[in-house]
Amino acid sequence: MLLELSFTPHLLRILLLKCKGISDQNCADRLHISPHTVRNHVSRMLRFTGHRERDIMFVWARNAGICRVDVTCYEEWFSRNRA
Repeated sequence: MLLELSFTPHLLRILLLKCKGISDQNCADRLHISPHTVRNHVSRMLRFTGHRERDIMFVWARNAGICRVDVTCYEEWFSRNRA
């Protein structure tokens, strides 16, 4: 599902933090990127998933089980399976 949505491991990391209720600023600090980059990535994820609201997308991700994905395993799988 994540690969079909064009979610990279980096986008997944942001999604996982946001699903935990972490602010854009704190996500940025943890990932060593700017808050603007976090917002841009969340906007990309909204387009990929077809959602219009951030909170709805985060609830969808939790309900779909995406928030339980191990990023390290996904990163390895992603590198082997992307087109």
